[in-house]
Amino acid sequence: FVRTAGLSMPRGVRLNVVSPALVRESAAAAGLPQRMTVTAEDCARSFMRLAFSSWSARVLHVSPPAQFDPAQEPAETAPPSPDPTPPRAAPTKATVLADAHARREHAW
Repeated sequence: FVRTAGLSMPRGVRLNVVSPALVRESAAAAGLPQRMTVTAEDCARSFMRLAFSSWSARVLHVSPPAQFDPAQEPAETAPPSPDPTPPRAAPTKATVLADAHARREHAW
């Protein structure tokens, strides 16, 4: 919703959202486990980043750092299979403009 609505806001009005995981301080106050939580400071830093930017239609996900648990690692892993599709080249400005023009012509 935010990504779509943020693009259609009037000039000077921005719409963004911070989407945190469970906040550590809230989990502690509620007696919940604090594993895989983020600090209130990390959330506040994300809010400040959006508040003082010119961005609109952005969603910032505040996630806990990845944690490695050797007990959950599989005993044997097969080597990764090669990807059958070749990597796509980054679009150039000309191809992006041509695609946008074609979509606009198609919409009429």
